[in-house]
Amino acid sequence: MSFHYFLTSYVMNISELFPEIPEDIKEVDLNQEARVYLQELWIISPEWIWREQNPLIHPIACEKFLRWVHKKHQTKFSYGGYWEDRSTLWHNTYLDTLWAYHHLGVDFNVPAGTHLISPVSWKVVISDHDSDHPTAPQMHGWWNRLIVDPLQGDYLIILAHLSENTRRRVGSIIEKWEILWTIGTETENGGWFEHFHIQAISRTKFDEILALWKLPELDGYAKTMDEATMSMYPNPMKLI
Repeated sequence: MSFHYFLTSYVMNISELFPEIPEDIKEVDLNQEARVYLQELWIISPEWIWREQNPLIHPIACEKFLRWVHKKHQTKFSYGGYWEDRSTLWHNTYLDTLWAYHHLGVDFNVPAGTHLISPVSWKVVISDHDSDHPTAPQMHGWWNRLIVDPLQGDYLIILAHLSENTRRRVGSIIEKWEILWTIGTETENGGWFEHFHIQAISRTKFDEILALWKLPELDGYAKTMDEATMSMYPNPMKLI
């Protein structure tokens, strides 16, 4: 099974990645939905003070919002977010100081405790937690994260917002069909709502980050999504 097969089949055949999740999963734009949701609640108005209120950054409120989204789209689970401008969804987080709202990965909005299976063999390159990097954001960051090498192609894969049982020895091999980890709760994933994040990064960019020891600066968001950024962080669902 090729890496390309994994990246295209985890939506078309969701049970191969999430054996506990049925395949009726739909793509949604959470930022667009957030704006509609907040307007309906009369939170967004011409007088809305952005810096003082955004209920969606609180996990419980965001889970309620997500249930509203899923009911609207008649689904129990959703995914999406690549290139999405999340300036409404995540305003009043550390992203404001970076002015970086464009999401570089794909999110699967599935509940904590959901098991994931590896449909390919991977080599563990990084297994860390934000607390390993003092300059990384301790709230609304990666928290438990794996960076894995599919051993072919020009890209590595970042897997984040995982549970505390994620830790793997660097250099170890995750075998095909192995149960990898579970999705973390809001207390395990940096204070976000419960979801799983997958992101691609080019080998060239990753090697540059390691050489300059800028791993704490590696993030899931960018200021702009131009051609150069997209070549470094392509949509993992469309890699060949």
